[in-house]
Amino acid sequence: MALRRAVSQEYDVWRKDILGGRVLIVGSGPSLDNVDDNFYTDFDVVACINHALLCTPPHPCKYYISADLA
Repeated sequence: MALRRAVSQEYDVWRKDILGGRVLIVGSGPSLDNVDDNFYTDFDVVACINHALLCTPPHPCKYYISADLA
């Protein structure tokens, strides 16, 4: 799994990954139980918000977004 950190020093890397690609933003919720793992392969990038990181299958380009300020 290529989990990438979107920090200012890596702006060009995550910008290249996200712009022009098919990006899926995944939050948590009961609907994740209804999604087959193959669903994620249709996207170039998967961005997981908080706990969704643990609920999604491995993906070649996966980002983690934290909504926690602490």
